[in-house]
Amino acid sequence: MEACQKCGACCKVLAMRVPKTDTMYREFFSARGLLFDAQDDEVLLVPSRCQYLTPENKCQVYDVRPDICRLFPKGNSYLPMGCVFRARNKSAP
Repeated sequence: MEACQKCGACCKVLAMRVPKTDTMYREFFSARGLLFDAQDDEVLLVPSRCQYLTPENKCQVYDVRPDICRLFPKGNSYLPMGCVFRARNKSAP
């Protein structure tokens, strides 16, 4: 498995798992124009660029970044579309 190429895609979208059985939430999000991932239709994609991401895709708070960032992608198995790491590791979700 190849290493992250620091493309910043993971810092530009919030991915949330919304099960198909959660119809109320799915309808709520869909009605507001939010999209589900084409490859995993239980993953809701919310465009949300991290405030600490620089134009060069560097983290301004890397040494004290939140746990969700520190554990990525281990803590969150979803790799966003456009992620170079995802493209190179096709087995990754």
